Amino acid sequence: MGITIDGEDHVYVADSQNHRIQKFTSNGEFVTQWGGLGSYPGQMNSPYDIAVSRDGKVYVTDAYNHRVQVFQKTTEELKDKALILAGRPLSGKEGGITHGCSFLFLPD
Repeated sequence: MGITIDGEDHVYVADSQNHRIQKFTSNGEFVTQWGGLGSYPGQMNSPYDIAVSRDGKVYVTDAYNHRVQVFQKTTEELKDKALILAGRPLSGKEGGITHGCSFLFLPD
C-alpha cells in the first residue's frame, strides 16, 4: 500500500486490497475514492504505489495490470480522467514508483 501527500496536505492511499485510491484531508476525513477492479482506464488491479505532481496529477502504479496510470485533476471526478502513461511489465508487486534502475520522473 502506497501513501503520499499533495501540496494541499491531502493524503492519498493506494488501497491494493480494494483496487482503489482513497483521498483524505490532513485530519483524516474522507474526501473521495476512485478505481475498482478491472483493466480499463481508471480501473486497477492492485494499485501498489502513488505520487502526486506539483500540478495535481496523480500517478499510480497498477501492479497486476503492468502499467502506470495518471489521473488529471479537473473539476470532475479524477476517475473520469485516467490515462495509461506506461505499460512496461513489472515483476509482481515490486512495481512502485521506482523499480530497479527505472524511475518515473515527475516534471515540475
